[in-house]
Amino acid sequence: MHRITIPLLAVLATLLVSIRPADAQDALAARFAELADAKDHAKLVELWQANPTKVLTTIDACLEGSLKILESEKPDPKEVETLRTRALFGAIAADQAFGRAIFTDYASSFVGWNEAERKRFREGQKAFGAFRAAIRQEGKLEEALAHATRCYELAKPLGDWWGTAMGLTGIGTSLEKLGKKEDALAAHAASRLIYHDFGLVGAELGNLVAMSRLLVDLDRRPRAAVTIEAARSLIDSTGRPNEAARKELDSLSARLAETR
Repeated sequence: MHRITIPLLAVLATLLVSIRPADAQDALAARFAELADAKDHAKLVELWQANPTKVLTTIDACLEGSLKILESEKPDPKEVETLRTRALFGAIAADQAFGRAIFTDYASSFVGWNEAERKRFREGQKAFGAFRAAIRQEGKLEEALAHATRCYELAKPLGDWWGTAMGLTGIGTSLEKLGKKEDALAAHAASRLIYHDFGLVGAELGNLVAMSRLLVDLDRRPRAAVTIEAARSLIDSTGRPNEAARKELDSLSARLAETR
């Protein structure tokens, strides 16, 4: 048995860090493609269950990839069909893995868009980008709200649930800054449910923290307490400290305790 020296341990640690997270995502995507193309539903369900927070981004890479091919000068129909079939197979397995319906609805919507609908999808993405730019600038809250609303209104009829959640989060963020707390709460709550079903932990946490803040401000005490704990549990599940979110949640808990 060989002794592992301290310098060697340092090298191994560096190598382990270097394979995360991009290489891990590439490995997951490759395994997904292998199982989907082989039509191995059972093993794909297991793969998703072992990687719940990476399912949407892995499937969406196929969907976006097929769209980019269609937008190219010389689209290859066979390549498009391969990616679409793979995405749909993956979405069906994901819904079975987690007892949901959103992955299949999202993927089947995406692959069915005609040219005009694909352009509306891209317009929705641009609208969200415009929201992000406006929300950072002083005096542009109404403009930010308009862009977020447009994103939402373009995404929802298309079955673009990810875009719908993004638009709702933008609406909630804008409305809170405008002092419209009840409407902001409703938007964040609706977005949170979509992100939860998709397994997008970071985005869901953002909604939960915003909801906690709004619920405390509105004196919705039972729901505030439950939402704060849900946010804390979500942070715990990530294995990351997320000190900023924890600090805000602790402050909100203290405010609830003071008003008993």
